[in-house]
Amino acid sequence: MPPGWAITFFGGGGGGFLASLAKRAEDLAAAWRAGAPPPADDFASWTNDERVAFLDALGANGDDGNAEAGLDAAALRAVDARYGLTGTANAELRSRWCKLLLAAGAATAGPLVVDFLTSQGRMKFVRPLYRACLLYTSDAADEGLGVDLGGRRII
Repeated sequence: MPPGWAITFFGGGGGGFLASLAKRAEDLAAAWRAGAPPPADDFASWTNDERVAFLDALGANGDDGNAEAGLDAAALRAVDARYGLTGTANAELRSRWCKLLLAAGAATAGPLVVDFLTSQGRMKFVRPLYRACLLYTSDAADEGLGVDLGGRRII
C-alpha cells in the first residue's frame, strides 16, 4: 500500500478522510442530543457508512445488543420525521434504528422490531436485536412499562 493511503486510512499524519466523515456524523448526533437539530442538513446525500455512524453516535453502539437511550421517544420521532428511518429497507440502518427505539421505550418499537426479526435472516442483524429485546423488555417489565412485541414476549 502506498504511504499516502496508510495516512489516509489509519491516521498518523493528521487524521484524514475517515475522521472527517465520522466527525460530521458525530456533530449531527450531538446537535440532536443537545435538543438543537440543525435547520437543514444534507443527510439524504450521505453514504450508508455515514448514516450508520450517525445512528451509532446517537447511541445504537454498533452490532452488539447494547444501545443507549441517547434520545427519548419524542426526539426519535423528530429524527424519523426528518430522515425516514422507520421506512428504510437497509438492514444496517433498520437494526440500529430498532435498537434506539427499544432503548427509548418508543411505542412504535414493537411492530417494527417484530417485522424486522421475521423478515431478516442474517444473524449479524438479528442476534443483536434479540439481545436488545431481552435487555429492554426485561427493564420495561421490571418498571411496569412493557413493550408490545406483537403478542410475543421475548424474556
